Amino acid sequence: MLVEILLRVIFNRSVFKTVARSPLLAAVQLILELSMQRAIGIQDGGSITFKSGGSIDTTAGIINAMGGNNGGNISLEAATNINTAGIGAILLSGFNANSGNLRIQSGANINTTAGPIITAAANGKGGDVTVTAGGSVATSSINSRTFAPAISVSGGNIDIKAKDTITASGTIATNRNNITFNAPVTLANNLSVNILETGNINFNSTVDGPYSLTVTPQYGIVQFGGAVGGLNPLNSINIQNDIPKNSSEINIITTNNITAQNITSSAGISLYSDKGEIATGNLDATSPNNGGNIALSAGTNIAAGDINTSSAGNGGEVLLDATGNINVGKIDVSATGNAGNVRAYNRSATGDITASQINAQSLGSGIGGNVEIQMGRFFRSPNSFTDKNGIDASISVAGNPGDSNGGTIIIRHGGAGLTPFIVGDSAINGTAGAITRGNSNPIQTILPDNRYFYTHKQDSDRIQIISVLPIVAPPPAAIPSPAPVTTATPAPTPIPSPAPTPTETPAPPPIPAPTLPPRRQPTQPSTPTTPNAATRIPTAPTIPRASEIDVSSAPQQPIAPPPSIAPSGAGTGAPPLQSPL
Repeated sequence: MLVEILLRVIFNRSVFKTVARSPLLAAVQLILELSMQRAIGIQDGGSITFKSGGSIDTTAGIINAMGGNNGGNISLEAATNINTAGIGAILLSGFNANSGNLRIQSGANINTTAGPIITAAANGKGGDVTVTAGGSVATSSINSRTFAPAISVSGGNIDIKAKDTITASGTIATNRNNITFNAPVTLANNLSVNILETGNINFNSTVDGPYSLTVTPQYGIVQFGGAVGGLNPLNSINIQNDIPKNSSEINIITTNNITAQNITSSAGISLYSDKGEIATGNLDATSPNNGGNIALSAGTNIAAGDINTSSAGNGGEVLLDATGNINVGKIDVSATGNAGNVRAYNRSATGDITASQINAQSLGSGIGGNVEIQMGRFFRSPNSFTDKNGIDASISVAGNPGDSNGGTIIIRHGGAGLTPFIVGDSAINGTAGAITRGNSNPIQTILPDNRYFYTHKQDSDRIQIISVLPIVAPPPAAIPSPAPVTTATPAPTPIPSPAPTPTETPAPPPIPAPTLPPRRQPTQPSTPTTPNAATRIPTAPTIPRASEIDVSSAPQQPIAPPPSIAPSGAGTGAPPLQSPL
Protein backbone atom coordinates (compact mmCIF):
# COMPACT_ATOMS: atom_id res chain seq x y z
CA MET A 1 0.00 0.00 0.00
CA LEU A 2 1.33 3.38 -0.96
CA VAL A 3 0.69 6.02 1.69
CA GLU A 4 1.63 9.63 1.23
CA ILE A 5 2.06 11.74 4.31
CA LEU A 6 2.07 15.42 3.70
CA LEU A 7 3.61 17.44 6.49
CA ARG A 8 3.44 21.12 5.80
CA VAL A 9 5.03 23.36 8.35
CA ILE A 10 4.77 27.07 7.72
CA PHE A 11 6.96 28.93 10.15
CA ASN A 12 8.64 32.29 9.61
CA ARG A 13 7.53 32.17 5.96
CA SER A 14 9.37 28.87 5.34
CA VAL A 15 7.70 25.80 3.81
CA PHE A 16 8.87 22.21 4.25
CA LYS A 17 7.39 19.18 2.51
CA THR A 18 8.04 15.59 3.52
CA VAL A 19 6.81 12.56 1.59
CA ALA A 20 7.15 9.04 3.01
CA ARG A 21 6.45 5.93 0.99
CA SER A 22 6.12 2.37 2.35
CA PRO A 23 4.74 -0.58 0.38
CA LEU A 24 4.80 -2.74 3.55
CA LEU A 25 2.41 -0.81 5.83
CA ALA A 26 -1.38 -0.76 5.59
CA ALA A 27 -1.44 2.30 7.83
CA VAL A 28 1.21 4.72 8.88
CA GLN A 29 1.40 5.82 12.50
CA LEU A 30 3.09 9.08 13.03
CA ILE A 31 4.82 9.16 16.38
CA LEU A 32 6.36 12.52 16.66
CA GLU A 33 6.98 15.55 18.70
CA LEU A 34 6.89 18.84 16.94
CA SER A 35 7.97 21.64 19.20
CA MET A 36 8.25 24.88 17.31
CA GLN A 37 10.16 27.56 19.13
CA ARG A 38 7.96 30.40 20.28
CA ALA A 39 8.04 33.24 17.82
CA ILE A 40 9.28 36.50 19.27
CA GLY A 41 7.47 39.80 19.12
CA ILE A 42 4.94 39.97 16.32
CA GLN A 43 5.86 36.78 14.46
CA ASP A 44 3.14 34.20 13.71
CA GLY A 45 3.11 30.53 14.60
CA GLY A 46 3.22 28.13 11.68
CA SER A 47 0.38 25.96 10.47
CA ILE A 48 0.64 22.16 10.77
CA THR A 49 -1.20 19.67 8.55
CA PHE A 50 -1.15 15.87 8.77
CA LYS A 51 -3.05 13.81 6.22
CA SER A 52 -2.92 10.02 6.17
CA GLY A 53 -4.64 7.29 4.23
CA GLY A 54 -4.15 5.13 7.32
CA SER A 55 -3.96 6.24 10.94
CA ILE A 56 -2.27 9.04 12.86
CA ASP A 57 -0.73 8.61 16.32
CA THR A 58 0.96 11.56 18.05
CA THR A 59 0.72 10.26 21.63
CA ALA A 60 4.51 10.28 22.02
CA GLY A 61 4.69 14.05 21.80
CA ILE A 62 3.02 17.44 21.61
CA ILE A 63 1.81 19.32 18.55
CA ASN A 64 2.50 23.00 19.09
CA ALA A 65 1.86 25.93 16.75
CA MET A 66 2.37 28.85 19.13
CA GLY A 67 3.07 32.30 17.84
CA GLY A 68 4.02 35.60 19.36
CA ASN A 69 1.32 37.28 17.31
CA ASN A 70 -1.10 34.74 15.76
CA GLY A 71 -1.05 31.04 16.50
CA GLY A 72 -0.97 28.64 13.58
CA ASN A 73 -3.76 26.31 12.49
CA ILE A 74 -3.49 22.55 13.06
CA SER A 75 -5.26 19.99 10.86
CA LEU A 76 -5.22 16.21 11.33
CA GLU A 77 -7.04 14.03 8.81
CA ALA A 78 -6.91 10.24 8.54
CA ALA A 79 -8.86 7.46 6.91
CA THR A 80 -8.78 5.38 10.11
CA ASN A 81 -7.99 6.10 13.76
CA ILE A 82 -6.40 9.26 15.15
CA ASN A 83 -4.75 9.28 18.61
CA THR A 84 -3.19 12.43 20.03
CA ALA A 85 -1.49 13.68 23.16
CA GLY A 86 -1.35 17.41 23.89
CA ILE A 87 -2.28 19.74 21.07
CA GLY A 88 -1.55 23.42 21.42
CA ALA A 89 -2.47 25.85 18.71
CA ILE A 90 -2.07 28.36 21.47
CA LEU A 91 -1.26 31.87 22.53
CA LEU A 92 -0.37 32.16 26.18
CA SER A 93 -0.75 35.22 28.36
CA GLY A 94 1.27 38.11 26.96
CA PHE A 95 0.85 37.13 23.30
CA ASN A 96 -0.79 39.58 21.01
CA ALA A 97 -3.40 38.26 18.60
CA ASN A 98 -5.51 35.23 17.71
CA SER A 99 -5.04 31.56 18.38
CA GLY A 100 -5.09 29.15 15.50
CA ASN A 101 -7.94 26.76 14.81
CA LEU A 102 -7.84 22.99 15.35
CA ARG A 103 -9.49 20.48 13.02
CA ILE A 104 -9.40 16.71 13.59
CA GLN A 105 -11.26 14.48 11.14
CA SER A 106 -11.23 10.69 11.00
CA GLY A 107 -13.10 8.05 9.06
CA ALA A 108 -12.97 5.88 12.19
CA ASN A 109 -12.29 6.74 15.85
CA ILE A 110 -10.61 9.77 17.47
CA ASN A 111 -8.95 9.66 20.90
CA THR A 112 -7.46 12.82 22.40
CA THR A 113 -7.48 11.71 26.05
CA ALA A 114 -3.68 11.40 26.34
CA GLY A 115 -3.39 15.18 26.75
CA PRO A 116 -5.34 18.44 26.72
CA ILE A 117 -6.36 20.47 23.70
CA ILE A 118 -5.51 24.16 24.16
CA THR A 119 -6.49 26.84 21.66
CA ALA A 120 -6.72 29.67 24.17
CA ALA A 121 -5.63 33.23 23.34
CA ALA A 122 -4.27 35.97 25.55
CA ASN A 123 -5.51 39.06 23.72
CA GLY A 124 -7.19 37.77 20.57
CA LYS A 125 -9.84 35.24 19.58
CA GLY A 126 -9.57 31.70 20.92
CA GLY A 127 -9.18 29.05 18.28
CA ASP A 128 -12.14 26.98 17.10
CA VAL A 129 -12.03 23.23 17.84
CA THR A 130 -13.80 20.91 15.40
CA VAL A 131 -13.61 17.15 15.99
CA THR A 132 -15.43 14.87 13.52
CA ALA A 133 -15.33 11.06 13.65
CA GLY A 134 -16.88 8.41 11.43
CA GLY A 135 -16.88 6.21 14.53
CA SER A 136 -16.51 7.37 18.15
CA VAL A 137 -14.75 10.27 19.87
CA ALA A 138 -12.99 10.09 23.24
CA THR A 139 -11.82 13.42 24.61
CA SER A 140 -10.78 15.05 27.85
CA SER A 141 -9.94 18.66 28.66
CA ILE A 142 -10.36 21.37 25.99
CA ASN A 143 -9.64 25.07 26.55
CA SER A 144 -10.60 27.58 23.85
CA ARG A 145 -10.95 30.69 25.99
CA THR A 146 -9.86 34.20 25.23
CA PHE A 147 -8.49 36.34 28.04
CA ALA A 148 -9.14 39.56 26.12
CA PRO A 149 -11.35 41.90 28.18
CA ALA A 150 -13.30 43.25 25.20
CA ILE A 151 -16.67 41.52 24.86
CA SER A 152 -16.36 41.74 21.07
CA VAL A 153 -13.50 39.21 21.19
CA SER A 154 -14.70 35.63 21.61
CA GLY A 155 -13.26 32.33 22.62
CA GLY A 156 -13.27 29.47 20.17
CA ASN A 157 -16.34 27.51 19.12
CA ILE A 158 -16.13 23.85 20.24
CA ASP A 159 -17.98 21.32 18.07
CA ILE A 160 -17.62 17.58 18.68
CA LYS A 161 -19.32 15.23 16.23
CA ALA A 162 -19.40 11.44 16.03
CA LYS A 163 -21.37 8.87 14.11
CA ASP A 164 -21.44 6.66 17.20
CA THR A 165 -20.70 8.07 20.65
CA ILE A 166 -18.69 10.75 22.44
CA THR A 167 -16.84 9.76 25.62
CA ALA A 168 -15.84 12.82 27.64
CA SER A 169 -14.27 13.82 30.95
CA GLY A 170 -12.28 16.68 32.45
CA THR A 171 -13.06 20.35 31.76
CA ILE A 172 -14.25 21.70 28.41
CA ALA A 173 -14.33 25.49 28.38
CA THR A 174 -14.67 28.57 26.20
CA ASN A 175 -16.23 32.03 26.48
CA ARG A 176 -18.49 34.18 24.32
CA ASN A 177 -19.06 31.17 22.07
CA ASN A 178 -20.83 27.80 22.02
CA ILE A 179 -20.04 24.18 22.95
CA THR A 180 -21.92 21.43 21.11
CA PHE A 181 -21.95 17.63 21.48
CA ASN A 182 -23.51 16.15 18.33
CA ALA A 183 -23.79 12.51 19.46
CA PRO A 184 -24.73 10.51 22.57
CA VAL A 185 -22.31 11.36 25.40
CA THR A 186 -20.90 8.86 27.89
CA LEU A 187 -19.06 10.20 30.94
CA ALA A 188 -15.68 8.48 31.42
CA ASN A 189 -15.16 10.49 34.61
CA ASN A 190 -16.51 13.73 36.07
CA LEU A 191 -17.16 16.30 33.33
CA SER A 192 -17.39 20.08 33.66
CA VAL A 193 -18.59 22.10 30.65
CA ASN A 194 -18.10 25.84 31.15
CA ILE A 195 -18.83 28.97 29.15
CA LEU A 196 -17.82 32.23 30.77
CA GLU A 197 -20.05 35.13 29.80
CA THR A 198 -22.33 34.54 26.79
CA GLY A 199 -22.68 31.29 24.88
CA ASN A 200 -24.81 28.16 24.89
CA ILE A 201 -24.14 24.52 25.76
CA ASN A 202 -25.93 21.96 23.58
CA PHE A 203 -26.15 18.21 24.18
CA ASN A 204 -27.99 17.13 21.04
CA SER A 205 -28.55 13.56 22.20
CA THR A 206 -28.44 11.48 25.37
CA VAL A 207 -25.99 11.69 28.30
CA ASP A 208 -25.10 8.63 30.41
CA GLY A 209 -22.47 7.40 32.85
CA PRO A 210 -22.02 6.96 36.64
CA TYR A 211 -20.12 10.25 37.12
CA SER A 212 -20.99 13.86 37.87
CA LEU A 213 -21.84 16.46 35.23
CA THR A 214 -21.51 20.19 35.87
CA VAL A 215 -22.82 22.54 33.18
CA THR A 216 -22.12 26.27 33.50
CA PRO A 217 -23.25 28.66 30.76
CA GLN A 218 -22.76 31.87 32.71
CA TYR A 219 -25.12 34.03 30.65
CA GLY A 220 -26.25 31.43 28.15
CA ILE A 221 -28.57 28.44 28.16
CA VAL A 222 -28.40 24.64 28.23
CA GLN A 223 -30.23 22.32 25.87
CA PHE A 224 -30.62 18.54 26.10
CA GLY A 225 -31.82 16.64 23.04
CA GLY A 226 -32.29 13.33 24.86
CA ALA A 227 -32.59 11.69 28.26
CA VAL A 228 -29.88 12.26 30.87
CA GLY A 229 -29.05 9.08 32.79
CA GLY A 230 -31.63 7.05 30.89
CA LEU A 231 -29.35 4.08 30.20
CA ASN A 232 -26.87 4.58 33.04
CA PRO A 233 -27.81 7.08 35.78
CA LEU A 234 -25.38 9.91 36.47
CA ASN A 235 -23.89 10.28 39.92
CA SER A 236 -25.11 13.88 40.09
CA ILE A 237 -25.83 16.85 37.86
CA ASN A 238 -25.45 20.58 38.45
CA ILE A 239 -26.94 22.85 35.77
CA GLN A 240 -26.00 26.42 36.64
CA ASN A 241 -28.29 28.27 34.25
CA ASP A 242 -31.69 27.91 32.62
CA ILE A 243 -33.00 25.25 30.24
CA PRO A 244 -35.45 27.38 28.24
CA LYS A 245 -38.16 26.36 25.79
CA ASN A 246 -36.87 22.86 25.15
CA SER A 247 -38.97 21.09 22.52
CA SER A 248 -38.08 17.67 23.95
CA GLU A 249 -39.12 16.49 27.38
CA ILE A 250 -36.46 16.92 30.06
CA ASN A 251 -35.71 13.57 31.70
CA ILE A 252 -32.87 13.38 34.23
CA ILE A 253 -31.99 10.38 36.44
CA THR A 254 -29.18 10.44 39.01
CA THR A 255 -28.02 8.48 42.01
CA ASN A 256 -27.37 11.62 44.04
CA ASN A 257 -28.26 15.32 43.77
CA ILE A 258 -29.97 17.13 40.92
CA THR A 259 -29.38 20.89 40.93
CA ALA A 260 -30.88 23.07 38.20
CA GLN A 261 -32.24 26.54 37.56
CA ASN A 262 -35.41 27.35 35.61
CA ILE A 263 -36.54 24.58 33.24
CA THR A 264 -39.10 25.05 30.46
CA SER A 265 -40.43 22.21 28.30
CA SER A 266 -43.97 21.94 26.99
CA ALA A 267 -43.31 18.21 26.47
CA GLY A 268 -42.85 17.62 30.22
CA ILE A 269 -40.19 17.47 32.95
CA SER A 270 -39.13 14.39 34.93
CA LEU A 271 -36.37 14.57 37.58
CA TYR A 272 -35.47 11.47 39.60
CA SER A 273 -32.76 11.29 42.29
CA ASP A 274 -32.43 7.87 43.88
CA LYS A 275 -30.59 8.89 47.07
CA GLY A 276 -30.11 12.64 46.87
CA GLU A 277 -32.09 15.85 46.76
CA ILE A 278 -33.62 17.91 43.97
CA ALA A 279 -33.21 21.69 43.95
CA THR A 280 -34.51 23.73 41.01
CA GLY A 281 -35.87 27.10 40.03
CA ASN A 282 -39.24 27.48 38.30
CA LEU A 283 -40.54 24.50 36.31
CA ASP A 284 -42.75 25.30 33.31
CA ALA A 285 -44.56 22.75 31.14
CA THR A 286 -47.32 25.07 29.93
CA SER A 287 -48.69 24.71 26.44
CA PRO A 288 -51.37 26.24 24.21
CA ASN A 289 -52.56 22.67 23.62
CA ASN A 290 -52.25 20.25 26.55
CA GLY A 291 -49.83 20.98 29.39
CA GLY A 292 -46.92 18.63 29.95
CA ASN A 293 -46.53 16.57 33.12
CA ILE A 294 -43.99 17.42 35.82
CA ALA A 295 -42.68 14.69 38.16
CA LEU A 296 -40.03 15.19 40.86
CA SER A 297 -38.86 12.25 42.95
CA ALA A 298 -36.03 12.55 45.48
CA GLY A 299 -34.34 10.26 47.98
CA THR A 300 -34.21 13.18 50.41
CA ASN A 301 -35.56 16.73 49.92
CA ILE A 302 -37.32 18.59 47.11
CA ALA A 303 -36.99 22.36 46.79
CA ALA A 304 -38.42 24.07 43.71
CA GLY A 305 -39.83 27.39 42.60
CA ASP A 306 -43.21 27.75 40.91
CA ILE A 307 -44.54 24.65 39.08
CA ASN A 308 -46.82 25.33 36.12
CA THR A 309 -48.54 22.85 33.79
CA SER A 310 -51.52 25.04 32.91
CA SER A 311 -52.94 25.03 29.41
CA ALA A 312 -55.60 26.30 27.06
CA GLY A 313 -56.43 22.61 26.56
CA ASN A 314 -56.03 20.16 29.45
CA GLY A 315 -53.63 20.83 32.31
CA GLY A 316 -50.67 18.55 32.96
CA GLU A 317 -50.24 16.55 36.13
CA VAL A 318 -47.82 17.27 38.99
CA LEU A 319 -46.21 14.58 41.17
CA LEU A 320 -43.89 15.37 44.10
CA ASP A 321 -42.43 12.38 45.96
CA ALA A 322 -39.68 12.67 48.58
CA THR A 323 -38.30 11.17 51.77
CA GLY A 324 -37.40 14.45 53.41
CA ASN A 325 -39.04 17.86 53.18
CA ILE A 326 -40.91 19.23 50.17
CA ASN A 327 -40.89 22.99 49.70
CA VAL A 328 -42.23 24.44 46.44
CA GLY A 329 -43.78 27.67 45.20
CA LYS A 330 -47.10 28.10 43.44
CA ILE A 331 -48.55 25.00 41.77
CA ASP A 332 -50.77 25.79 38.77
CA VAL A 333 -52.42 22.93 36.85
CA SER A 334 -55.46 24.96 35.78
CA ALA A 335 -56.83 24.73 32.26
CA THR A 336 -59.57 25.91 29.98
CA GLY A 337 -60.46 22.24 29.59
CA ASN A 338 -59.82 19.71 32.34
CA ALA A 339 -57.38 20.75 35.06
CA GLY A 340 -54.46 18.56 36.02
CA ASN A 341 -54.12 16.53 39.21
CA VAL A 342 -51.63 17.29 42.01
CA ARG A 343 -50.12 14.57 44.21
CA ALA A 344 -47.51 15.27 46.89
CA TYR A 345 -46.11 12.43 49.02
CA ASN A 346 -43.60 12.80 51.83
CA ARG A 347 -42.48 9.34 52.96
CA SER A 348 -40.61 10.58 56.04
CA ALA A 349 -42.36 10.23 59.41
CA THR A 350 -40.98 13.67 60.34
CA GLY A 351 -41.29 15.31 56.93
CA ASP A 352 -43.28 18.43 56.05
CA ILE A 353 -44.77 19.69 52.78
CA THR A 354 -45.03 23.38 51.91
CA ALA A 355 -46.73 24.56 48.72
CA SER A 356 -47.38 28.27 48.34
CA GLN A 357 -50.82 27.69 46.79
CA ILE A 358 -52.51 25.13 44.53
CA ASN A 359 -54.67 26.16 41.58
CA ALA A 360 -56.36 23.12 40.04
CA GLN A 361 -59.41 24.85 38.57
CA SER A 362 -61.07 24.34 35.25
CA LEU A 363 -61.37 27.91 34.03
CA GLY A 364 -63.73 26.90 31.23
CA SER A 365 -66.36 24.17 31.07
CA GLY A 366 -64.08 21.28 32.09
CA ILE A 367 -63.41 19.34 35.29
CA GLY A 368 -61.41 20.54 38.28
CA GLY A 369 -58.33 18.55 39.25
CA ASN A 370 -57.89 16.25 42.23
CA VAL A 371 -55.41 17.21 44.99
CA GLU A 372 -53.91 14.54 47.24
CA ILE A 373 -51.31 15.46 49.87
CA GLN A 374 -49.75 13.12 52.42
CA MET A 375 -46.86 13.63 54.85
CA GLY A 376 -45.63 12.36 58.18
CA ARG A 377 -45.93 15.72 59.89
CA PHE A 378 -47.41 19.04 58.73
CA PHE A 379 -48.68 20.75 55.58
CA ARG A 380 -48.44 24.50 54.98
CA SER A 381 -49.92 26.65 52.22
CA PRO A 382 -48.98 30.21 53.21
CA ASN A 383 -50.46 32.14 50.26
CA SER A 384 -53.80 32.47 48.53
CA PHE A 385 -55.42 33.66 45.29
CA THR A 386 -58.89 34.66 44.15
CA ASP A 387 -60.44 31.70 42.34
CA LYS A 388 -63.08 31.75 39.59
CA ASN A 389 -65.87 31.97 42.18
CA GLY A 390 -64.34 34.94 43.97
CA ILE A 391 -63.14 32.86 46.92
CA ASP A 392 -59.82 33.76 48.53
CA ALA A 393 -58.39 30.25 48.40
CA SER A 394 -55.11 28.48 49.10
CA ILE A 395 -56.41 25.37 47.31
CA SER A 396 -59.13 25.49 44.66
CA VAL A 397 -60.29 22.59 42.47
CA ALA A 398 -63.43 24.33 41.23
CA GLY A 399 -64.96 23.13 37.99
CA ASN A 400 -67.80 24.34 35.84
CA PRO A 401 -70.59 24.24 36.58
CA GLY A 402 -70.39 23.95 40.35
CA ASP A 403 -70.76 20.74 42.28
CA SER A 404 -70.65 18.04 39.63
CA ASN A 405 -67.39 19.17 38.08
CA GLY A 406 -65.34 20.23 41.12
CA GLY A 407 -62.35 18.08 41.97
CA THR A 408 -61.51 16.42 45.28
CA ILE A 409 -59.14 17.49 48.07
CA ILE A 410 -57.55 14.98 50.45
CA ILE A 411 -54.92 16.07 52.99
CA ARG A 412 -53.40 13.47 55.35
CA HIS A 413 -51.26 15.07 58.06
CA GLY A 414 -49.46 14.00 61.22
CA GLY A 415 -51.13 16.26 63.78
CA ALA A 416 -52.25 13.10 65.63
CA GLY A 417 -54.97 14.94 67.53
CA LEU A 418 -52.39 17.19 69.18
CA THR A 419 -51.61 19.75 66.47
CA PRO A 420 -54.71 21.00 64.65
CA PHE A 421 -55.00 21.62 60.94
CA ILE A 422 -56.17 25.24 60.71
CA VAL A 423 -57.82 26.71 57.64
CA GLY A 424 -56.86 30.38 57.89
CA ASP A 425 -53.53 29.95 59.70
CA SER A 426 -50.54 28.39 57.93
CA ALA A 427 -47.95 29.08 60.62
CA ILE A 428 -47.60 25.41 61.62
CA ASN A 429 -50.17 23.17 59.97
CA GLY A 430 -52.80 24.66 57.71
CA THR A 431 -53.63 27.05 54.90
CA ALA A 432 -53.74 30.84 54.75
CA GLY A 433 -56.90 30.87 52.62
CA ALA A 434 -59.93 28.69 52.03
CA ILE A 435 -60.09 25.14 50.70
CA THR A 436 -62.77 24.94 48.01
CA ARG A 437 -64.15 22.77 45.25
CA GLY A 438 -66.99 25.05 44.12
CA ASN A 439 -69.66 27.47 45.26
CA SER A 440 -72.99 25.85 44.43
CA ASN A 441 -73.30 24.74 48.07
CA PRO A 442 -71.60 26.09 51.23
CA ILE A 443 -70.50 22.55 52.07
CA GLN A 444 -68.10 22.69 49.11
CA THR A 445 -65.82 25.19 50.87
CA ILE A 446 -63.98 25.34 54.18
CA LEU A 447 -63.51 29.00 55.02
CA PRO A 448 -60.80 30.41 57.32
CA ASP A 449 -61.00 30.20 61.11
CA ASN A 450 -61.82 26.49 61.13
CA ARG A 451 -59.50 24.13 63.01
CA TYR A 452 -59.50 20.36 63.08
CA PHE A 453 -57.62 18.29 65.66
CA TYR A 454 -59.14 15.09 64.30
CA THR A 455 -60.20 13.69 60.95
CA HIS A 456 -62.80 15.85 59.22
CA LYS A 457 -64.79 15.02 56.09
CA GLN A 458 -67.49 16.92 54.26
CA ASP A 459 -69.26 17.21 50.90
CA SER A 460 -69.74 13.44 50.66
CA ASP A 461 -66.05 12.89 51.52
CA ARG A 462 -64.90 14.93 48.54
CA ILE A 463 -63.06 17.21 50.99
CA GLN A 464 -61.08 15.28 53.61
CA ILE A 465 -58.60 16.46 56.25
CA ILE A 466 -57.36 13.21 57.72
CA SER A 467 -55.50 12.81 61.00
CA VAL A 468 -56.86 10.52 63.75
CA LEU A 469 -60.36 9.79 65.01
CA PRO A 470 -61.42 11.53 68.23
CA ILE A 471 -61.10 9.58 71.47
CA VAL A 472 -64.56 8.95 72.95
CA ALA A 473 -64.53 8.57 76.76
CA PRO A 474 -66.73 5.72 78.11
CA PRO A 475 -69.74 6.78 80.27
CA PRO A 476 -69.12 6.64 84.07
CA ALA A 477 -70.24 3.44 85.84
CA ALA A 478 -73.46 3.79 87.92
CA ILE A 479 -72.97 3.85 91.74
CA PRO A 480 -75.48 1.38 93.32
CA SER A 481 -77.66 2.56 96.25
CA PRO A 482 -76.84 0.77 99.53
CA ALA A 483 -79.28 -2.01 100.33
CA PRO A 484 -80.96 -2.11 103.85
CA VAL A 485 -79.21 -4.33 106.37
CA THR A 486 -81.29 -7.37 107.30
CA THR A 487 -80.66 -10.28 109.56
CA ALA A 488 -80.58 -13.28 107.39
CA THR A 489 -81.91 -16.61 108.52
CA PRO A 490 -79.14 -19.12 108.19
CA ALA A 491 -79.76 -21.29 105.22
CA PRO A 492 -78.18 -24.49 104.18
CA THR A 493 -74.96 -23.92 102.38
CA PRO A 494 -75.70 -24.27 98.69
CA ILE A 495 -73.43 -26.04 96.32
CA PRO A 496 -71.96 -23.24 94.23
CA SER A 497 -72.42 -23.41 90.52
CA PRO A 498 -69.29 -22.73 88.46
CA ALA A 499 -69.14 -19.09 87.34
CA PRO A 500 -69.31 -18.59 83.60
CA THR A 501 -66.14 -17.39 81.97
CA PRO A 502 -66.67 -13.76 80.92
CA THR A 503 -66.38 -13.06 77.25
CA GLU A 504 -64.37 -9.90 76.44
CA THR A 505 -65.88 -7.54 73.96
CA PRO A 506 -63.25 -7.04 71.25
CA ALA A 507 -62.05 -3.47 70.68
CA PRO A 508 -62.91 -2.01 67.29
CA PRO A 509 -60.08 -2.47 64.81
CA PRO A 510 -57.98 0.66 64.19
CA ILE A 511 -58.41 2.52 60.94
CA PRO A 512 -55.54 1.33 58.72
CA ALA A 513 -53.08 3.99 57.53
CA PRO A 514 -53.14 4.61 53.78
CA THR A 515 -50.48 2.87 51.74
CA LEU A 516 -48.41 5.02 49.42
CA PRO A 517 -47.56 3.66 45.99
CA PRO A 518 -44.06 2.16 45.95
CA ARG A 519 -41.26 4.51 44.98
CA ARG A 520 -39.58 3.20 41.87
CA GLN A 521 -37.23 4.52 39.24
CA PRO A 522 -38.95 5.70 36.08
CA THR A 523 -38.40 3.69 32.96
CA GLN A 524 -38.10 5.51 29.69
CA PRO A 525 -36.47 4.55 26.41
CA SER A 526 -33.14 6.16 25.65
CA THR A 527 -31.99 5.76 22.07
CA PRO A 528 -28.32 6.56 21.57
CA THR A 529 -26.83 5.77 18.20
CA THR A 530 -24.06 3.64 19.75
CA PRO A 531 -24.00 0.14 18.26
CA ASN A 532 -24.56 -2.64 20.81
CA ALA A 533 -25.29 -0.12 23.57
CA ALA A 534 -27.37 -2.65 25.49
CA THR A 535 -24.48 -5.10 25.75
CA ARG A 536 -21.99 -2.33 26.55
CA ILE A 537 -23.95 -1.16 29.61
CA PRO A 538 -24.73 -3.96 32.12
CA THR A 539 -28.06 -2.61 33.30
CA ALA A 540 -30.24 -0.72 30.89
CA PRO A 541 -33.54 0.27 32.49
CA THR A 542 -36.14 1.84 30.26
CA ILE A 543 -37.58 5.14 31.44
CA PRO A 544 -41.23 6.44 30.80
CA ARG A 545 -41.18 9.73 28.99
CA ALA A 546 -43.33 12.52 30.38
CA SER A 547 -45.07 12.94 27.02
CA GLU A 548 -46.27 9.33 27.07
CA ILE A 549 -48.60 10.03 29.99
CA ASP A 550 -52.08 10.32 28.52
CA VAL A 551 -53.72 13.61 29.46
CA SER A 552 -56.88 13.11 27.36
CA SER A 553 -60.19 14.50 28.43
CA ALA A 554 -61.74 11.23 29.65
CA PRO A 555 -63.35 11.70 33.08
CA GLN A 556 -61.40 10.43 36.09
CA GLN A 557 -62.46 7.73 38.50
CA PRO A 558 -64.25 8.75 41.71
CA ILE A 559 -62.18 8.82 44.87
CA ALA A 560 -63.74 6.17 47.02
CA PRO A 561 -64.56 5.04 50.13
CA PRO A 562 -68.36 4.87 50.80
CA PRO A 563 -70.30 3.29 47.87
CA SER A 564 -72.89 6.03 48.20
CA ILE A 565 -70.46 8.76 47.13
CA ALA A 566 -71.26 10.04 43.68
CA PRO A 567 -68.32 9.99 41.27
CA SER A 568 -66.32 13.16 41.54
CA GLY A 569 -64.84 15.13 38.71
CA ALA A 570 -61.35 14.49 37.52
CA GLY A 571 -58.49 16.69 36.49
CA THR A 572 -57.22 16.00 33.05
CA GLY A 573 -59.33 12.99 32.36
CA ALA A 574 -56.11 11.00 32.04
CA PRO A 575 -55.19 7.87 34.00
CA PRO A 576 -53.30 8.86 37.16
CA LEU A 577 -49.65 9.65 36.68
CA GLN A 578 -47.67 6.65 37.90
CA SER A 579 -45.18 7.58 40.58
CA PRO A 580 -41.77 7.12 39.07
CA LEU A 581 -40.58 6.34 42.53
